[in-house]
Amino acid sequence: MDLTRYLIQTRLVRKVLAFLSRYPASLIVNSEEGRRRHERLGYRLRRWAMIPNGFDLERFQPNQAVRERIRKDLGIASSVVLIGHVARVDPMKDHDSFLAAAEIVVGHRSDVEYLLVGKDTETLTPKLMGMKLKNHAHILGLRKDIDQLLPALDVLCLSSAFGEGFPNVQGEAMACGVPCVVTDVGDAAVIVGETGLVAPPRNPESLCKAWCVALAWTAQERAARGRRARERIAAQFTVDRMVEMTLRELERVAGGSLPRTGR
Repeated sequence: MDLTRYLIQTRLVRKVLAFLSRYPASLIVNSEEGRRRHERLGYRLRRWAMIPNGFDLERFQPNQAVRERIRKDLGIASSVVLIGHVARVDPMKDHDSFLAAAEIVVGHRSDVEYLLVGKDTETLTPKLMGMKLKNHAHILGLRKDIDQLLPALDVLCLSSAFGEGFPNVQGEAMACGVPCVVTDVGDAAVIVGETGLVAPPRNPESLCKAWCVALAWTAQERAARGRRARERIAAQFTVDRMVEMTLRELERVAGGSLPRTGR
């Protein structure tokens, strides 16, 4: 985290937590990068337990009917390649790099549009008015139906500059069969594996190059990438796997077995 971008209270809390970290019997962390970062911050644990986040494959799944409905509602033609960005407006999420990369692409491709979803994204509208991509962007603000919006995308972009551990929206998009272009923050590159593309953070030109590779994929190639992305989530990042790993860790700490639900 670049804590110079946040309140001083956040820095104080971090120091207190590092001091207290010696007391718990175990600390569950959802990313290897998060563990490494906290160790550098002075966390001294008796035990780290690495348990990645899990995703509901029934809620987050490809859905052609939903895809067509959402795109129709937004006025997005079926021939348009839609790149999505789902994040609150926060220095961590680096909307500036996303928009800068999008403006570069707009200068070369007229068949690409952008969907920005998340708390306070509507505040980006004035900035867009002075950019070439103003007629290519759809800003939806805070939405509760992310599981409905993701299947409408062709590519999901995570443009974060810092601070990520295990970005949930990336896993949700992959579960929906959407290939991802991500910046190399947290465990994003580990999660995407060979199903998508990785670019360095805070680098709009490199992000644009990664998009251009994705835009060169045929619809069939994108679909194949999306299938592999969903298969990766199903193999490694399900809710059931997360719950079972958590139960095993609690059992280790408690010294006894815990009841299972039968799922």
